[in-house]
Amino acid sequence: MRIGIKSGCFTLLTAGHVKALEFAKKHCDYLIVINNDDKYIVNKKGVVPIPAEQRIDILKSIKYIDEVQTYSGPNEHFWLEKFKIKELVERFGKDSRLIIFHASYIYSQNFIPGCNIADEIIYIPDFDCVSVSKIFENIRGKDDNRHKGG
Repeated sequence: MRIGIKSGCFTLLTAGHVKALEFAKKHCDYLIVINNDDKYIVNKKGVVPIPAEQRIDILKSIKYIDEVQTYSGPNEHFWLEKFKIKELVERFGKDSRLIIFHASYIYSQNFIPGCNIADEIIYIPDFDCVSVSKIFENIRGKDDNRHKGG
């Protein structure tokens, strides 16, 4: 069984998010979305427009998603490691494979979360949709020194 993991903030759900989740689901049997907690989002974007509990409810309503979880920390790497060690085989069987989906811009970064944990990493194409991170950057202005990303 091919178990897919897609993480993200999902602060303002866009058509790009839905297309990315549809793409991911086409490449796995079971798709788990891990949602960043509110503290992470405040550090990255400066504001939480929709609290984690509400984002979870929204994500659960998307037909491509089989399961939604929330994680804390600087990135999803530790959640992925714990999942692979403690849950993957127990929940999905010894023949299960872990697939991690990342946005295409991650490919050029120095550290790719889950790269040494996953059986496969698949980069989701850029669907030419509005980037929520870019919206927040425009609102904050160019002089903000917060981490820039997708």
